[in-house]
Amino acid sequence: MNLFEKSFASLFYRHVCEIIRCRCHIFCFFILLLAGVSVPVSATDLNSNGSSSTSVENQLSAEEATETAVVKPSASIHISKDSVTVKKGKKYQIKYTYTNTSKKNIIWTSSNSKIVKVNSKGKITVKGGGKVIITARIKGTDIQDQIVVKAKNYYKMRFKTTGYCNGRYCCGKWAGHRTASGKYPKANHTIAVDKRVIKLGTKVKIGNTVYTAEDTGVRGRVIDVYYRSHKQASRHGVQWVTAKVYY
Repeated sequence: MNLFEKSFASLFYRHVCEIIRCRCHIFCFFILLLAGVSVPVSATDLNSNGSSSTSVENQLSAEEATETAVVKPSASIHISKDSVTVKKGKKYQIKYTYTNTSKKNIIWTSSNSKIVKVNSKGKITVKGGGKVIITARIKGTDIQDQIVVKAKNYYKMRFKTTGYCNGRYCCGKWAGHRTASGKYPKANHTIAVDKRVIKLGTKVKIGNTVYTAEDTGVRGRVIDVYYRSHKQASRHGVQWVTAKVYY
């Protein structure tokens, strides 16, 4: 091979090395073989600034390693709802999705387990009334999501209300006696109900006052509110109210 051919082969090889760096090495080696140019595996090339570059083999290995390296995305968890209302005594399964983790790595907690209890699978049990925050967190991380549980422990019902006292004008022969629950009546506390509609011992909120169903003597959706005097009871008259009946 004369000097011109050697120069041409060297220049051609440099361009081929550049192509190799562009991840086209298989095609380029095929061209070199057709051209009859011998390429040593340990051959080095010079950069434009004159410094020695790594071998072609090392360059290819580094590029292939970069291609196969996979960065694992961060784990995540998402609860489908921001809030939910559940009645006392009921159970509810929180719906959620997660990525790059498993169910066993999800930790469930309640801000008040006396009102709402949650198990390891995100199923809640309502034991009282109020607002409780349920948190789902991925173990070993700060990644979490929350849902507000509105624990409902009452229902609303429309009632006709009247007033009564413990005197003979209202109670006749039962005047001065204990109520049906065995307790003496108290103002701003005792109400008489139909126990087929409201059980004795039930808390009932009328306006801003919470009463206790301790007496009977009415029928249907009627509530008789106890007063200290017959005058106060008469002043109550007949009123229709929407009351909260707790359970």
